[in-house]
Parts: sequence; structure tokens; C-alpha cells
Amino acid sequence: MSQQRTRKFLSLGVLLAMLAVVVAGCAQPVPLAPATPAAAASGSGEAAAGTAGAASGEIVNGGTWTEASGSDASNFNPILYDDSVSSVVVGYVYPGLIATDPKTGQFTSDFGAMAESWTVSEDGLTYTFKLRDGITWSDGDPVDSADFKFTYDAINSDKVESPRKYVWEGIESVEAPDPQTVVVKFKQVKCDALGDVGLGWLPSHLYKADFSDVMTSPDNEAPRVSAGPFTFQSWTRDDNFIVVRNENYWEGAPHMDGSITRIVPDAGARIAQLQSGEIDFLEVQPNQIATAEQDPDLARFQYNDDGYNYIGINLANPANPQNGQDENGKLIPQDPHPILGDVRVRQAIAHAIDYQSIIDNILLGQGYSMGANVLPTIEWAADKDIKPYTYDLDAAKSLLEEAGWVDSNGDGIREKDGKEMKISLMTNAGNTTREDIGVYVQNQLKQIGIDVDFQAIDFGTLLDRMDAQDYDMYLLGWTGLGSDPNDEPFWSSKFDVVGSGFNNVSYQNEKIDKLLVDGYTVPGCKPEDRAPIYKEIQQIIHDDVPYIFLNGRVSNAFYNKDWQNIDPQTWSFKYNMHNWYKQSLQPAAAP
Repeated sequence: MSQQRTRKFLSLGVLLAMLAVVVAGCAQPVPLAPATPAAAASGSGEAAAGTAGAASGEIVNGGTWTEASGSDASNFNPILYDDSVSSVVVGYVYPGLIATDPKTGQFTSDFGAMAESWTVSEDGLTYTFKLRDGITWSDGDPVDSADFKFTYDAINSDKVESPRKYVWEGIESVEAPDPQTVVVKFKQVKCDALGDVGLGWLPSHLYKADFSDVMTSPDNEAPRVSAGPFTFQSWTRDDNFIVVRNENYWEGAPHMDGSITRIVPDAGARIAQLQSGEIDFLEVQPNQIATAEQDPDLARFQYNDDGYNYIGINLANPANPQNGQDENGKLIPQDPHPILGDVRVRQAIAHAIDYQSIIDNILLGQGYSMGANVLPTIEWAADKDIKPYTYDLDAAKSLLEEAGWVDSNGDGIREKDGKEMKISLMTNAGNTTREDIGVYVQNQLKQIGIDVDFQAIDFGTLLDRMDAQDYDMYLLGWTGLGSDPNDEPFWSSKFDVVGSGFNNVSYQNEKIDKLLVDGYTVPGCKPEDRAPIYKEIQQIIHDDVPYIFLNGRVSNAFYNKDWQNIDPQTWSFKYNMHNWYKQSLQPAAAP
């Protein structure tokens, strides 16, 4: 599995699209239980399930889709979580206003969206969504506009610490004039407005009206209701979480009994379980592709993920983390990181890394180079002239000397004002590809006189450290970036919020703050008018080096061929999961 942080709107449609990069069964009767090889071999529950369907010629239901994750989830609240593992259950359970077309990546009212249509006012400020009628939560309560309004008002509440408060930066109001209508008014024209209105909905009837229980609700760990294809059954921390078929799912109850996600930290154990048939799906690491390809029972889906791997660099003093802005929107001067606060040091680190070597020798060709923050698939906005920093150890050493860091005692480690040049680098344990990259970076920086303490730690602990901003550098990846270049939450000082903000590198640049807003408020929103702004943003980000962009992601998912109706697309693997069925459960054709 490749653990990532996620952003943008996260509706059912988009979350099911993301799950393909998050996790990887054996058949089980209902009620579901963690799968075991012995239970898979018995198949007794499947045989019983198949009898009735055989006579009618209909698809025989049954079977359990089983995946494996290298780390556990954090919570299952659609406005609180910020990791891809948690998105598995969130995507199965919570509905969203709009979805993503699995082939084009564009927003749509199909593929599980609650909105059947929408209109935009002539001034481009007001979006009116007409909701589908007759959809209910699994307890029978209607899914309606009150749930959308409650969810967004909760995000905006001071009582809720949501990493997605950024959606309210452009929103002026959210109204629910009747149960089937949602009206969202924006403060100004926002070219990617739809990207802010697709978060999963909370079931408002289960929460207090003042949002005082959102942070502590038991539903954060055990959702009681669902409006998606599955309902939550159980979560055994550090072992597994399980969902079961929602018999009343409005698009049609899934054919499968449910799904189990196992927590399997060791990458070797995950691929072994895929080969043995204990799990049905796995996004393999590059050095596992050849092994998986040898299995005739597995199909391969290779695609360019909408994300990238990077090194995040803390520009502020980890001993004194501060928000980027005060409550009045004024910049809070940051106490700079004693080593990494100097852009020359960051540029030196960028020059010390051979990006093509990482792609060729660690990713085994499963990646592509990136020079800045906009994915090359967004062709109209990506600046193809911006290349990764050249691999040049001499240039790196010169930059460090210019910054005052010299090796005065000849021990191989530079010093300045009596302080040795020692920093830490963290990544998530269990992702052997990132661990290999981390060791490579450690060795490369040693060659220019920087002592790196590289640590592979628990994924949840890593996210906590990033949110707390008490680190030096971390190695991770983004996914779910979408088809619009606006990535304001990563760079704007207003999203430098200790404890929850996505700008956890404490990047602060007033010009960037302005350009980011300019990019999505261009009158008419024509790509040719927006493109120059995003190209300027890319150049500044490249020069300031708050991130070191390692590579764009090429993902390789392998899945069990026994499952039918799987039709993976670039923007979604699981968009039609409720239609999947097991071929081995179907009656044999008459001779």
C-alpha cells in the first residue's frame, strides 16, 4: 500500500476513485469476519449462497473483497480525517454532493452523487443543486440538504478542528431552502468552486445542532449509519476494519457480502498474501511488480496517479511552531528553522539528489520527473520548462559554504556558529520504496556534509508530527489532487495552522498568497488566462524549495481475476464496486 495524505473534495465518487491507491480475500459468508486461509478453503458459506440464484439465472451474491493496508486508519469522520487509509470507510459510507467521472476526472452528477443536476447564476457566484429524492440513511432517515448544510456549518464552527476549513475561504453562505435543494453562494467567482462542495456528508440527525459532539462522537470510530454501498461493521485497531453490504443502497445493493481491510505493515507479507489469495487487491511497490506479474490469477492496472512524492521541509523553528496568520488575517512572523530556514540550504539539498537515479534504480521506472507543484497532466497550467534541480554536488557544497556552513574540523559534518549541521528525515514505516529513498537521501546529503537522522515511523505518528510542525523534514506523497491546478491549501499562509493545516511546512510568501487567489478568481476562468498565474506560482515554489519534488507517481495495482465487472479507469478503480461479483460463485454453464 502507499500511504498518502489527501486533499480536495472527498465525496463517495472521488473517494472510491482514490481507494485504488490506498489498499489491497477470500470468500466469507455473512456475518463477515477477518479472513483466514482455512476459512477461504472451506467455502461453505458461498455454496449455500449460490443455490437460490442459480435457478433464476441472476448473479449469485456472496464473497468478501479483501485488501491490505500498511498502516491503520485514524478516524472515519469525513471532515476530520486527512489520510488515505481512513478514506476507505469514509468512501464506502458517506455520500457527497458531486462525483468525479472515472474516465475524464471532471465533476459529474453521476457515479453516486447526491445532486442530480445543478445550475450556476449569471454572475457565477451562486450554485443551486437539485438533490435526488427518496435516498435514505441506513436507519431510514432521509438524506437531504440538511445534512449538507450541517456538514459545512460544522467545518466552519470554532468547535470543530477540521483540516478542510479551507473550503470556506471562498464560500459566503450555504443554504437549504427545502430538503431537495442546496444553494452555495461564493464571495467571488471561483474557477474551481465545485472542488469545495464535494465533501462527504455527516448524518445531521445523529449530532447536536451546535456541533459540540463532532470531535468526540463515537461515529468517528464506528459510523452507525450509511448512505453508501456498505455499512460499517467493526474496527479492530492495528488488525482490520470491516464493512458489509448495504441492502438498501440506492444504486443497488452490492453483490459481495462486504469488504475487509487488513492492517499488514510488512510489504513482503502483503505481496505474499496477494499471491496466496488471502487478499484480492494490492498496489504493489516497484520491486514487487515482476513477482505479481508471474501469477496468472492476477490482473494488472497501471496508471498515472494524480499525485507526487516529495520531501516536505519545515521552514520554521520546530521548537516554536506558530500559525501563519492571526485571527485578523495578518501574517505572523515565523521563527525560522535554524538550518532549513535558509533558502540556500534548501537549494543545496535539492541539488544533492539525483532524481532520475531514484526513478530508474528505486522506482524501477515507475515514476516521472517533476520540477514544481502542478502535475504535467494539467497541460494548460503545467510549466514544462521548469525542470528538477540538476544533480550537482559541487553546486550544493558551494551554496552551503555561501550560507556559512563549513567543515572546520574535517569530520565530514559542516558547522556554523558552533552548531553541527544535523537534521532529521521521517517517512512511514512499511513502505519499503520510501524507506529506500530515505536511505538514498541520507547518503547523498552526507556527501555534502549534512548529517541526516533518517527514521521510518508509524504512519499515524508521522501525521501527528507533521500537524504539530515539530519536525525537520519528512518524505511522503500527495494523492487526489484532481484536475485543477489550484493547490492553495499547501502554500498559503492562512493554511499554516498548527495541529490541522495542510501548509505544515510553514511556507510564508505574501506574493504567493495573492497569486493563489488570483489563479482561481480570473474573470471568465479561461485556462489561457489562468495559465500565466500558475506558471509564475510554479517558478516561485521551485525557487523557494518548501518541497523537494521527487517524482510523479505511476501506480501498479494487481487484483484477483475471479472478481468480475471490474473496469478500472485512470480516475477511479472502484466507481462501480457495487456491481462486482465472483465468477467462482456462479453456476456452471450447461453442457
